[in-house]
Amino acid sequence: MNISDIYQIFKTCKSVNTDTRTIEENDLFVGLRGERFDGNRFVGKAFENGASYAIIDNPEFQINDNCILVEDSLKTLQALAKYHRQQLTNLKLISIVGSNGKTTTKELLHSVLASKYKTYSTYKNFNNEIGVPLNLLWLDETYDFAVIELGANHIGEHAFLCDIALPDFGIVTNCGKDHLEGYGSIEGVIQSNKELFDFFRNNGGIAFVNADDATIVNIAQNIESVYYGNTPQQISGYEVQTGTITEKFPSIGLQIQANKTLKTNDFEIKSHLFGSFQLFNIMAAVTIGRYFDVEEALIKKAIENYIPKNNRSQLISWKENTVLLDAYNANPSSMLPMVEDFDEFPHEQKIVVLGDMFELGETEDEEHKAMVLSLANRSFKEVILVGDLFGKHKELIDCQHFKTSDEVAKYLNEKKYKNHYFLAKGSRGMKIEKAFV
Repeated sequence: MNISDIYQIFKTCKSVNTDTRTIEENDLFVGLRGERFDGNRFVGKAFENGASYAIIDNPEFQINDNCILVEDSLKTLQALAKYHRQQLTNLKLISIVGSNGKTTTKELLHSVLASKYKTYSTYKNFNNEIGVPLNLLWLDETYDFAVIELGANHIGEHAFLCDIALPDFGIVTNCGKDHLEGYGSIEGVIQSNKELFDFFRNNGGIAFVNADDATIVNIAQNIESVYYGNTPQQISGYEVQTGTITEKFPSIGLQIQANKTLKTNDFEIKSHLFGSFQLFNIMAAVTIGRYFDVEEALIKKAIENYIPKNNRSQLISWKENTVLLDAYNANPSSMLPMVEDFDEFPHEQKIVVLGDMFELGETEDEEHKAMVLSLANRSFKEVILVGDLFGKHKELIDCQHFKTSDEVAKYLNEKKYKNHYFLAKGSRGMKIEKAFV
């Protein structure tokens, strides 16, 4: 059965699902194989829970005529998603790649565009070879915009996902020290993120470019671009000899605190996001909103109403203290700026709780050492390091060290802190949020 035939079946179904636990009536189930599981085994459960059809790649589980047997279920899912995307001719799809800030930018941009248009954005962290196709298949003809995150940890993955999502517009948030284990070097990171812009060079498309980031400006050469930046002087100071500057976004002033203010020539935005590095995420959302004719009052309201959640720059109360919880992920390029901004935060009783940063490959030791040394002579009342990687360098500064977040929780509860500000950051596997229970 070819993709166009499978697509006709897909059109009769309510939705696509790869998880039998959340199957709904009239869903199309796709049985995927992984290193530790075989989704084909659950095809019976899928039909029992209401699925109308199932795509499988193991003939052993072809239990009825509504099982569509294919050579590779994942490749079929991806081909089906691309075919569906090609039918959505009125949809404007914006892809976001980068080392840090993808999800925050996605959510800010969704808030801005959704204030005027019907807008879809990536569900949770579904941004890989499975998640991106699912997000595309959850779209329909009624959407005006889709904001789709593309995640990668090896060179070539962004190019592969672009060929499925077929973006019309795109952003590279930044190129930092993420997934160095897979990329091998910062040059590998840059090459991977450049793949989004390479797609535009070959297929057409418009990039939204942070003019204050020389790396991003460089990889965006020879494509149509919309530039934004921190000040008009910085934007005009770039000699952009290729591409078309279709918009300039000047802004002045940024308070480095939990509720900061971003001022443009026209209006002022007070954000709930912490950190000066968030400025460019906000400006990207403002610039794209303006580009697509969202009224400034709607842009302002959308960004000011955005409250961080899911362990991403999330302010929470904990036992008469305040915690800036950013424990979804971490790498040196995201941890150091947050530490520096927290150091500037005007409060006398500040404590940092930092967990190991994973997937740094051969650089993990030097990066953890550098991070520990960066904590010296700062305005923190206490430094708490968590994990084996940080533990190797605990003697370099005055600090507390624990192997796990559970051990930190015990320590913090015994200390009975009051009116303190905590910065808690670490890679997802460290589960730093468990320290504040």
